[in-house]
Amino acid sequence: MNVLFVSPLLRPAKEIYLGYHHGIGYLSSVLKNRGHATHLYSAYEVRPGEIRTVLRNKAIDAVAVTSTSAEFALAKAVAREILSYGPLPLFFGGIHATLAPEEVMAIDGVTGLCRGEGEEGFAQVVDSLEKGKIEIKAPGFWMRDGEEWIKNPAGPPVPLTELPFPDRELFDYSTLLKHHSEIIGAEFLGSRGCPFSCTYCSLPVLQDLYAPLSFCRRRPVNDLIDEILHVCSNYTVKMVGLHDDVFTLDSQWLASFCDEYRIRIRKPFWCNTRTGCISREDVRILRAAGCVRVHMAVESGSPFIRDKVLNRRISDEEIVETFGFLKGAGIRTLAFNMIGLPFETEETIQQTIALNRKIRPDRIHLTMFRPFPGTALHTLCKEQGWIKSNKDYSYYEEEPSMEQPQISRESLIHYFHNFIRMVYE
Repeated sequence: MNVLFVSPLLRPAKEIYLGYHHGIGYLSSVLKNRGHATHLYSAYEVRPGEIRTVLRNKAIDAVAVTSTSAEFALAKAVAREILSYGPLPLFFGGIHATLAPEEVMAIDGVTGLCRGEGEEGFAQVVDSLEKGKIEIKAPGFWMRDGEEWIKNPAGPPVPLTELPFPDRELFDYSTLLKHHSEIIGAEFLGSRGCPFSCTYCSLPVLQDLYAPLSFCRRRPVNDLIDEILHVCSNYTVKMVGLHDDVFTLDSQWLASFCDEYRIRIRKPFWCNTRTGCISREDVRILRAAGCVRVHMAVESGSPFIRDKVLNRRISDEEIVETFGFLKGAGIRTLAFNMIGLPFETEETIQQTIALNRKIRPDRIHLTMFRPFPGTALHTLCKEQGWIKSNKDYSYYEEEPSMEQPQISRESLIHYFHNFIRMVYE
């Protein structure tokens, strides 16, 4: 079977990083291991002639479209163009299909959609298509059956040791590495899932989807190290990025990883963590292994918003202390922040600026809050009547997607443009 993965892209801009897509990479590897051929089509807009050329020249048998909420409008338009070419089996996956499946179901001609992880379910679907009769009970897949939909529950989370390394040859990976070679570098995942339940995040939905089983699991150290070594042996890698949501969650695993990494890889790397999930000893171990940068979320300087709105029970003092011992160890820091959050005021934004002045991160990543479908905060914002547009904005746009009575659109845009200057002035 010739399977085409479709990945709609946000238009490139200074603020937008378009990196490697692990989801497509894993799916492609699984299918290749079963004897199927995979292809990739990425675009910033609908290009009918280009799409039809790909479908014809590659003799595509099935299509898999993935998207976030911000990319869904383009994904839908590309899917409709593909379906106008002929009656191809077409499936949707990605986080938007998981969070808002009813929006995918409304697209005429879509064969099915995947909620959650798709490696096992999609492999079953493609295998069955090759045999001539589609498997309508594949785990995690909702399949169209005439006018009805068969809604299969998710299967158990796939053991990460059973997955092949994600496919990088499907992408123009050498070019991807060149774009951000010394800032992002080659990206890897050592785990899936997160034990926390931040209300703006999609991961609590995945936790519920797989309950009572745990969605959180971690790869053995040597498995991850072997993948990093494999990529470093085949590409020019200057920096390694560990993209796990909380890379330092397990101190024993972290110590073992750092020991192996220092011996076998010996390249600078960065990782994500969370206040309360990294100790001074963890920092010492990271630094000795070659960690040069750690990313952490501040999100808001308002204790009320962090605690009551975001469900992030972390104090100002803990945040200041953690950034302090990271910087004291010589590790650069990046702080994620949002403005325009529910119940945001000019005072709470000023609290966020003040907290960032205390921690003095080496870099700030600022976004305008978006209440993405399926999240707890989307439900809250919808109930409050604050969502005034059906458009799903990306994280990178300055335009507020909500209207709250206590703060104006003009004030939010003003702070968005001047936030970093206000922190460092």
